[in-house]
Amino acid sequence: RLVSDWSSDVCSSDLWVDPTNPNIVVVGGLDIWRSMDGGVTLTDIGGYTGGIHPDQHAIISIPTYNGSSIRTVFIGDDGGIFQAADIYSASPGSGWTSLINNLDITQFYGAAGNNTSGVIIGGTQDNGTPLYKPTSGSNAWTYVYGGDGGYCAADPTDTNYFYGEYVYLDIFRSANGGASANDISH
Repeated sequence: RLVSDWSSDVCSSDLWVDPTNPNIVVVGGLDIWRSMDGGVTLTDIGGYTGGIHPDQHAIISIPTYNGSSIRTVFIGDDGGIFQAADIYSASPGSGWTSLINNLDITQFYGAAGNNTSGVIIGGTQDNGTPLYKPTSGSNAWTYVYGGDGGYCAADPTDTNYFYGEYVYLDIFRSANGGASANDISH
């Protein structure tokens, strides 16, 4: 094991070791954690509820990284790419820059559309259940439901009804064209 006290919040899927100092270790999973003592202790530096997006998939340093004057590291996650200009001092809500640049970055699990209205609803990985209305212009997505989206359905005869899935088969329904939704599985 890399660290002496794994927590369920770490759930590491990525590992980066400072090429100039093996005591500096960054692990990613649900969030980003840093160790300054070779993995003995970990500090949450991502703060996904107020900082970077959750579910990390890649950690890489800039090619000119030298551990002193250049300590830039990039994080790839379910919300895009984030940069820490100084990975030694990055913390929740501080030291992170989003490099998304207005790109809508997400992974769809499923989507459905209504042939009459052209409205599309889709369930996404960690980016909720967005709804697209052609009358609102390109990239005019709104969110019907947050968190993890799943499979979706559109009522073929009534443009007001859309259905979506959340985790653990939690089903919700919108009866107002996607303006809001309510849980119907409980």
